[in-house]
Amino acid sequence: MGDDLIYYNEEVKALCNLAWLVLLSAGQAGASWCVSGLFPETFHLDKVANISQAYEVGGDPKEVEKEMETYVSGLLRTVSEETVSDLFGNSSSQGTYSYTKDGTLANVDYVEHTLRGVRTWRRTYDYDSQGRLIRVSRNQGPGTPSVIQATCTYGPSKIFEKEGGVSYPRSYEYTLGSDGKVINYSMIVQGSDVEENTIITYRNGKPIRREDRRKDSSDPLQVTVTDYNDIGLAIKVVVTEYGQNMKIHSQDTQSYEYLLDSTGNWIQKRRYNYENGVKILKLTINRVIVYKNL
Repeated sequence: MGDDLIYYNEEVKALCNLAWLVLLSAGQAGASWCVSGLFPETFHLDKVANISQAYEVGGDPKEVEKEMETYVSGLLRTVSEETVSDLFGNSSSQGTYSYTKDGTLANVDYVEHTLRGVRTWRRTYDYDSQGRLIRVSRNQGPGTPSVIQATCTYGPSKIFEKEGGVSYPRSYEYTLGSDGKVINYSMIVQGSDVEENTIITYRNGKPIRREDRRKDSSDPLQVTVTDYNDIGLAIKVVVTEYGQNMKIHSQDTQSYEYLLDSTGNWIQKRRYNYENGVKILKLTINRVIVYKNL
């Protein structure tokens, strides 16, 4: 990787008590099926052979998560996850990705090992004549019927996504800009009063700001603003909740620092919370990225 390391240090002042979601580097942002890769955390995948990381998600009882991804010709091939838990015991899973001749994702085969035994299942991706994803389905094991997880339909500047197979399915509407990038999207949960709307701002093709607004009967309005650095990594997240009178009820902030390798991928991520105005390190994730010999 070389010794050329760069530190990004972004500090903010506020209180924080947010849950933090660790995204796999090539995973989908949020729950979207029809639109993926909105906020990538790993770049130059054609040079990557594998990525591994481990982090502690619980103090007492202790729980450690381990993850590994492998790539071939820039395409994700396997995702392996292992949980070591003092309370629930150990579990593991692996997803194996297969593609068509043109590099389109076709299937993902999963194997899960838990205290209850071994479970296998498959997720399948179907496309229209233009190569656009139209349906995602999965079975519950060999010989079981498939259940549709999501459907995608397309308009001139819109993409519509509907979930299936869940009690409260979500519906998304994505709006595309002139360059084909998603500039905003909205989400509703069928059978509830939850509504969300997201606006994404770009600079030089990379996201620099994301604003998520969520409404429901229990929380009149929650606004989450995420700022990104020049390479597209999140550096600050501010969550503001408003009360019934639309005055600020609470505001929480997280900041992130990254240590980058010479290829421009992060090999260490630090998450900070703010308690009584004091910046406190809450989580450190170290990644090992193995590159191909090009």
